[in-house]
This record gives sequence, structure tokens and C-alpha cells, in this order.
Amino acid sequence: MNQLRIATGVMALGAVVWIVGALAPWSSIGDRTYPGLSGSEAAWALAGLVALVVVASGLVGRAVASAARWLLLPVAALLVLLTVVIIIDVATSTSADVAQGIDGPPLTRENAWGVWISLVGAVVATIGGIGAALAPSPRGDAAPRPS
Repeated sequence: MNQLRIATGVMALGAVVWIVGALAPWSSIGDRTYPGLSGSEAAWALAGLVALVVVASGLVGRAVASAARWLLLPVAALLVLLTVVIIIDVATSTSADVAQGIDGPPLTRENAWGVWISLVGAVVATIGGIGAALAPSPRGDAAPRPS
């Protein structure tokens, strides 16, 4: 296996972990949980793009994988940024934000386990993207020739 295929495989793993985390609860208010799916549609569009590009780069020829690696790293870094922004947004929400539509004592909004899984997936995808960017470009004459 060459370095580029390993790096795109790591990115694929990170993207899948991010998507699994996005299906899990990202925040909770009292006993109610809210998955990443109920959040921003931009997050899902970005996750779909990452999954599509990673799968395409892993299933087609070397030239596409080599070209796609330059798109994958910024997308993976955006996933890290998006997840961190959501973590900070949930952590800094006030009780007035949470109290809208809820009767009774003030409740707090907390980050749930799914957002942490997504953060790990985004970091893994970014590490794979760095590996893909640093991997040598595949050459067309790299295949062994019969003697």
C-alpha cells in the first residue's frame, strides 16, 4: 500500500466517525437530547461532501486520489472548526437561552457524547489529510513492467 492510500483511508475513517458522532446526541437539556442531525444543515452538507470525496478518492484511480487530497485537508479542517464552534456554543449558552419554551426551574444545556465523537473523527480526518498532502504524488510509470 502506498502512503496516499493509507492517508485517504485514515481520512475516510475520520469522516465515518464524524458522521456516526453526528447521529448521536450533541447536546442535552435536562433529560432531552438533541442529535447533530437536528442542528445545522451546513454540518450535514459538509459531512456528505467529505464522505463523497473520500470514497471517490479511495475507489478510483491514483490521479483522482492525488488531486482530491488537496480538497480533503481543508474540508477536514473545516469539520474540526465546525465541531469546536458547536462545542463552544453549547458550553456558553445561558439559562435564558435554554429557558425558551420550558416551564419549571432553569435547566442547563450540556455537550453530549456525540459531539466529542465527532471531534475525534474530525481530528483523525485532518491528520489523514495532512498525511495525504505530504504523501508523494503517484507516478504513472510506477507499475512494474514485464521483462
